Amino acid sequence: MQSILPGTCSNENQLESQISKFLKQYNIGNLLRRSNFGKDKGFSCFYLFKFVFMLVFTGKNLYRTLQADDTPGLPSKNSVYRFLNSTSYNWRKFLNALSSLIIKDSVSILTSAERIKGLPVPGTLVTKLFK
Repeated sequence: MQSILPGTCSNENQLESQISKFLKQYNIGNLLRRSNFGKDKGFSCFYLFKFVFMLVFTGKNLYRTLQADDTPGLPSKNSVYRFLNSTSYNWRKFLNALSSLIIKDSVSILTSAERIKGLPVPGTLVTKLFK
Protein backbone atom coordinates (compact mmCIF):
# COMPACT_ATOMS: atom_id res chain seq x y z
CA MET A 1 0.00 0.00 0.00
CA GLN A 2 1.43 3.34 -1.02
CA SER A 3 1.54 6.05 1.60
CA ILE A 4 -0.72 9.06 1.43
CA LEU A 5 2.22 11.32 2.29
CA PRO A 6 5.52 11.62 0.41
CA GLY A 7 8.86 10.57 1.85
CA THR A 8 7.60 7.98 4.30
CA CYS A 9 9.79 5.52 6.17
CA SER A 10 8.88 2.34 7.99
CA ASN A 11 7.81 4.19 11.17
CA GLU A 12 5.50 6.42 9.15
CA ASN A 13 4.11 3.39 7.29
CA GLN A 14 3.39 1.78 10.66
CA LEU A 15 1.77 5.02 11.83
CA GLU A 16 -0.35 5.17 8.67
CA SER A 17 -1.44 1.59 9.29
CA GLN A 18 -2.51 2.48 12.84
CA ILE A 19 -4.34 5.58 11.64
CA SER A 20 -6.14 3.57 8.95
CA LYS A 21 -7.15 1.07 11.63
CA PHE A 22 -8.50 3.91 13.81
CA LEU A 23 -10.43 5.44 10.88
CA LYS A 24 -11.96 2.05 10.07
CA GLN A 25 -12.71 1.14 13.70
CA TYR A 26 -14.69 4.32 14.30
CA ASN A 27 -16.20 4.36 10.81
CA ILE A 28 -15.02 7.89 10.11
CA GLY A 29 -16.40 7.89 6.56
CA ASN A 30 -19.91 7.27 7.86
CA LEU A 31 -19.51 9.90 10.60
CA LEU A 32 -18.40 12.42 7.98
CA ARG A 33 -21.43 11.68 5.78
CA ARG A 34 -23.82 11.93 8.75
CA SER A 35 -22.28 15.31 9.57
CA ASN A 36 -23.05 16.73 6.12
CA PHE A 37 -19.57 16.22 4.65
CA GLY A 38 -19.74 15.59 0.95
CA LYS A 39 -18.23 16.73 -2.32
CA ASP A 40 -19.35 16.56 -5.92
CA LYS A 41 -15.91 16.30 -7.51
CA GLY A 42 -12.27 16.03 -6.65
CA PHE A 43 -10.84 14.26 -3.64
CA SER A 44 -13.37 12.79 -1.23
CA CYS A 45 -13.89 14.30 2.20
CA PHE A 46 -12.63 11.07 3.74
CA TYR A 47 -9.38 11.28 1.75
CA LEU A 48 -8.88 14.93 2.69
CA PHE A 49 -9.62 14.17 6.35
CA LYS A 50 -7.13 11.30 6.36
CA PHE A 51 -4.53 13.46 4.61
CA VAL A 52 -4.82 16.24 7.23
CA PHE A 53 -4.95 13.68 10.06
CA MET A 54 -1.74 12.08 8.77
CA LEU A 55 -0.04 15.48 8.54
CA VAL A 56 -0.79 16.17 12.20
CA PHE A 57 0.50 12.85 13.50
CA THR A 58 3.59 12.71 11.28
CA GLY A 59 4.50 16.29 12.17
CA LYS A 60 4.63 17.36 8.54
CA ASN A 61 3.86 20.79 7.18
CA LEU A 62 1.05 21.13 4.62
CA TYR A 63 2.94 23.61 2.45
CA ARG A 64 6.18 21.59 2.34
CA THR A 65 4.33 18.34 1.75
CA LEU A 66 2.49 19.78 -1.23
CA GLN A 67 5.70 21.35 -2.59
CA ALA A 68 7.44 17.95 -2.72
CA ASP A 69 7.88 16.93 -6.35
CA ASP A 70 8.25 13.20 -5.67
CA THR A 71 4.56 12.48 -5.01
CA PRO A 72 1.99 13.40 -7.64
CA GLY A 73 -1.71 13.06 -6.96
CA LEU A 74 -1.90 15.00 -3.71
CA PRO A 75 -4.72 17.51 -3.20
CA SER A 76 -3.99 21.16 -3.78
CA LYS A 77 -3.55 23.61 -0.95
CA ASN A 78 -6.84 25.26 -1.92
CA SER A 79 -8.69 21.92 -1.74
CA VAL A 80 -7.43 21.32 1.79
CA TYR A 81 -8.30 24.86 2.91
CA ARG A 82 -11.78 24.67 1.37
CA PHE A 83 -12.32 21.35 3.14
CA LEU A 84 -11.22 22.73 6.51
CA ASN A 85 -13.12 26.02 6.22
CA SER A 86 -16.38 24.97 4.56
CA THR A 87 -19.39 26.31 6.41
CA SER A 88 -21.64 23.53 5.09
CA TYR A 89 -19.76 20.81 7.00
CA ASN A 90 -21.01 20.26 10.54
CA TRP A 91 -17.68 19.90 12.37
CA ARG A 92 -19.33 20.14 15.80
CA LYS A 93 -21.69 17.23 15.08
CA PHE A 94 -18.79 15.18 13.71
CA LEU A 95 -16.54 15.84 16.71
CA ASN A 96 -19.34 15.15 19.20
CA ALA A 97 -20.21 11.86 17.51
CA LEU A 98 -16.56 10.78 17.31
CA SER A 99 -15.76 11.74 20.90
CA SER A 100 -18.84 9.94 22.24
CA LEU A 101 -17.85 6.79 20.33
CA ILE A 102 -14.32 6.94 21.70
CA ILE A 103 -15.55 7.51 25.26
CA LYS A 104 -18.05 4.65 24.94
CA ASP A 105 -15.54 2.20 23.46
CA SER A 106 -12.32 3.16 25.23
CA VAL A 107 -12.91 5.17 28.38
CA SER A 108 -16.11 3.75 29.86
CA ILE A 109 -14.62 0.24 30.09
CA LEU A 110 -12.04 1.63 32.52
CA THR A 111 -14.77 2.45 35.06
CA SER A 112 -16.34 -0.18 37.30
CA ALA A 113 -20.07 -0.81 36.97
CA GLU A 114 -20.41 -0.56 40.76
CA ARG A 115 -18.93 2.92 40.87
CA ILE A 116 -21.33 5.61 42.05
CA LYS A 117 -21.85 8.12 39.30
CA GLY A 118 -22.51 11.64 40.39
CA LEU A 119 -22.31 15.26 39.46
CA PRO A 120 -20.16 17.45 41.68
CA VAL A 121 -21.95 20.66 42.55
CA PRO A 122 -20.19 23.25 44.74
CA GLY A 123 -21.02 22.49 48.35
CA THR A 124 -22.74 19.14 47.67
CA LEU A 125 -22.73 16.03 45.49
CA VAL A 126 -25.74 15.00 43.45
CA THR A 127 -25.61 11.21 43.06
CA LYS A 128 -27.50 8.54 41.15
CA LEU A 129 -28.54 10.92 38.38
CA PHE A 130 -26.68 8.93 35.80
CA LYS A 131 -27.65 5.29 35.33
